[in-house]
Amino acid sequence: MIHLLERYLLNPHWRTIKVVGQAKVLGISATTIIIAPLLSRILVKLNEMETTIRQAHPALNALFPLIQYHFELPLSIKLLVGSAVCALLGKGIYEMGCPVYVKAGDTYEEFRHSQARATDVLADGFLKVMQGSSNEKKGGIVSGLQALQVNITHPSFPDAQQWAADTVVSFSTGGRPYPPKGPTAYLVRYPEVGGPLFYVLRDVMDDSRRPARVACALLYGVAFVLLAGTLLIQLSWAVRGMLL
Repeated sequence: MIHLLERYLLNPHWRTIKVVGQAKVLGISATTIIIAPLLSRILVKLNEMETTIRQAHPALNALFPLIQYHFELPLSIKLLVGSAVCALLGKGIYEMGCPVYVKAGDTYEEFRHSQARATDVLADGFLKVMQGSSNEKKGGIVSGLQALQVNITHPSFPDAQQWAADTVVSFSTGGRPYPPKGPTAYLVRYPEVGGPLFYVLRDVMDDSRRPARVACALLYGVAFVLLAGTLLIQLSWAVRGMLL
């Protein structure tokens, strides 16, 4: 139980949030953002027309108090609206906070075809990590590339290097130098470097920006709870109907 709370609520990773946010039930609740205002407008107009309705026919005048009791949105729709709002807020935080190379695609090919500046995004992401103060993430970049048979051969000590946009870098892939030396933004254009760097950055930065991740997870959680409440209300009505 604690593990599930940690994974989905207290410290979820961006890729987990991405999967949760793609749940089809959240899309169903979002449709109420369109339907609920239309129903509300109809109900408001009916209440505003009370005098006209009462004067139209004596029977309507007698029945209006009973009819007016139903001139409000059902609780289930109110819960759906709340769910949709939470889901949309969570989606907004996800779009603003999640690194592009995590949300844009699951493979390097998808990422390259979905982003006009894919190589620039990778170069910026790499440089931000290497310019940052987290030695753990720097080490994760270096060791992750090594695991994919890509080594940073220059600078000799990448963890300790003062990185800049024009820092000359060289890589070796499969034990041989390739491509030639140059700035990071130039070298990531080579798939032999850009591909492994994409997968390593996804792993290393999957737990970045924790406040945004937690806020997004909480909003998605509230959206699911409100959806569950709606389902319980509908099931209760179904059961009551079958017991009549």
